[in-house]
Amino acid sequence: MEPDTAHTEDQTERLRNQLLGLPYDQFQQLLYHAPVRPPAQPVTIAVKRDKRGVPTGLVIKGDGLQLTPQEQIVWTCADGKLEIRFSPAATPFLGAEYEAPRAAWLYSGTPRANPSKPLRFTYRILVTTPDGFLFDQPATLAVVKAPPAPTTAPAKSRRRK
Repeated sequence: MEPDTAHTEDQTERLRNQLLGLPYDQFQQLLYHAPVRPPAQPVTIAVKRDKRGVPTGLVIKGDGLQLTPQEQIVWTCADGKLEIRFSPAATPFLGAEYEAPRAAWLYSGTPRANPSKPLRFTYRILVTTPDGFLFDQPATLAVVKAPPAPTTAPAKSRRRK
């Protein structure tokens, strides 16, 4: 008995369309068995300019956020080269320095510890604009204890006596 090639081609095309319709992260995970990326809390940095267009400082949206051990930070700055610097002796992550070109995303990875009480960290955000201005501003974050996993009550037996 010969397989129905039209039916097989139909199934192949349907499967191909489903795979190509997946979000990029899910496609990568399926194809390469890549680990699932932890959820990220955004920190957006922008360069503040005066009326003449001269850069005057930084605006940081997301400063002071609280991060659980299952989350990470994603920093981005559309206005220039971005550098994030923690003290090597006081960083919650595996790295102490991060660097990215303009408009790129910098992922921190998850914190190394699961603290019993909140741990506060101060770090520096440096932005170099395309016209050569360098801005340096401190920022903070806290690593907090992970919320307890939801527990489900055991199902009651409905057996009759």
